[in-house]
Amino acid sequence: MVVERSNNPLGDTAPLDTVMIDDLSHADVKIVVLRELLRAIGLQGAYVLASKGKPRVNSEGTLAILRLFLTLISRPDPDTVFLASQRLSILEEDFNPQQKRGVFTNNIMGYQSISRILQYAAGSITADAYSPTTDADEYIRLAIDDLANLIPVSRLRLHLRYATENLIIEVPPVDRFWDTPLWADELSVPNKPEYWSLNNQPKDLAIINYFREQPAIWQFWEDWYSGYLTGNPMDSRQLEAVAKIPDNVWDKGADAVAVEIKRIEARFRTAIATPLIRGSEDSSFRLDFEAALPAETLDFIKERVGGALASALEAGGNNGFDETCYEAIAIEKALASKNPSAVAGLLADASFSFQSSIGTQYPQDGGLIALRASAFVGSEEICDEDEAARKRCYRLAKLYVDQNATPIDQTELKEFTDAISEEADDEVEAILRNDANEISKGNKRGRFSRARFANYATTIVQWIDKSRKGQGRAEWLWKMVGRLLDALKDAPPD
Repeated sequence: MVVERSNNPLGDTAPLDTVMIDDLSHADVKIVVLRELLRAIGLQGAYVLASKGKPRVNSEGTLAILRLFLTLISRPDPDTVFLASQRLSILEEDFNPQQKRGVFTNNIMGYQSISRILQYAAGSITADAYSPTTDADEYIRLAIDDLANLIPVSRLRLHLRYATENLIIEVPPVDRFWDTPLWADELSVPNKPEYWSLNNQPKDLAIINYFREQPAIWQFWEDWYSGYLTGNPMDSRQLEAVAKIPDNVWDKGADAVAVEIKRIEARFRTAIATPLIRGSEDSSFRLDFEAALPAETLDFIKERVGGALASALEAGGNNGFDETCYEAIAIEKALASKNPSAVAGLLADASFSFQSSIGTQYPQDGGLIALRASAFVGSEEICDEDEAARKRCYRLAKLYVDQNATPIDQTELKEFTDAISEEADDEVEAILRNDANEISKGNKRGRFSRARFANYATTIVQWIDKSRKGQGRAEWLWKMVGRLLDALKDAPPD
């Protein structure tokens, strides 16, 4: 996962000094509050009840807390925040030690305090639409005032930053950003990891231990929490997609949510090309509009790569390279495309393939080495100018095709392509059929076409499933998506 460290939002030359929390904007206060709450839940662990005198983890309550956390951090619309907040409110009676017998009171009181402050933070977002009698300022004030009461009966409070009796809260610079570690000391400098120190961070966190007991269900949440621990938070778009999982899926519990999250992760993991959006007019998936690289820049890069390709092909087969080779096909597709991300991705893919094939499939030929260099440099030049292309090429570089993956039957692949193409406009349909044709050849070096096809298929099948348009085919469609994704691994083999 690529993480870009943000610049000082106050300006590169602005001082980042300790400030009073009352002097911060609502947005900054919410970051401060939520960071302290993340520390608290890390220390607190999963929500535990007692059943017949024995501890029992309540995954429903834990999931509700985590959902509202993630929703607030991803900053989606008030309606999404309200749904997450409402779900937690329904479960709040479990957090009241007076209403339960045989409960672990310390754990309950800790969660009661976390839940209460989360609800205040949610209220600051939903106030205008859902709480006309209480404004956002009042909810912010309630959240600030209640920080001193977090996990009130636990010695773990020593690891919190604001759980003190002080009436005045001073906020160090590191607590105003998401991309600094949760337990970075107060004198740590944002955006300068070499100056980070974590002297107050516990060696063992209860919530991480809980996640690791059932990784099939909680792996995403461990990764999500660990991102804040290290100052490397997940992509905000992925978090927003998780926050917007339909309410009826959240109601089914952690297992159902885990399945849906895996599908979202697959879509983001394979996001190596221009994304699809659903057109409002023709109800078909189409490529999202993107500001193009200047045409003259793209044409210059393609002209240079095209010249290198022609020179390599002029060897007349002496180097074992011709128009039917994967690298030549990928480069030809790049030269025919006007989409910067597609051009960059295809050139990068050809360069990756050459890295393993020159010296094995092909000789150490000067023309091929020059072509590989030209493809690599061309991709890099596009990525230098196009941020979206750069991020997509980074994801592409992290994928490789599993050489032992079971091939997909060509007839079944065609049937699957026909099914998803029904939901695409002409341009996207052409891409899908072209990529499917490449996959059907069984070439396991090229990753761009496979990743793009898997990404587009995941996006379309997710919509078919949710719209109930699959008419009983959803299980088969998801099975096919799974087989496509199984062939793409996250890191190069040892």
